[in-house]
Amino acid sequence: MFRSPLIRRVSIYLVLSTTAVTGINLTGLDQKASTPFYIPLFIGIYILSRWLDSRLEQRNSLQKEGKTAKTNQSVSKSTGFKT
Repeated sequence: MFRSPLIRRVSIYLVLSTTAVTGINLTGLDQKASTPFYIPLFIGIYILSRWLDSRLEQRNSLQKEGKTAKTNQSVSKSTGFKT
């Protein structure tokens, strides 16, 4: 999906944090009343974004391994004699 891990991590964090802040702002709480929610919110978003990033990295590495395994199978040919 993304070639650079940094861009992938930042974009995941940006999407999650923007969604969460928008959600808290739409609750209609007073700004002073919503302040205690932000620190746990961003800690949770950081943990969730790291988890999502690791899942995406696993999927990308499995797809790369599958592609190399397919190409290696098609390249290898038997050159032995028939008995």
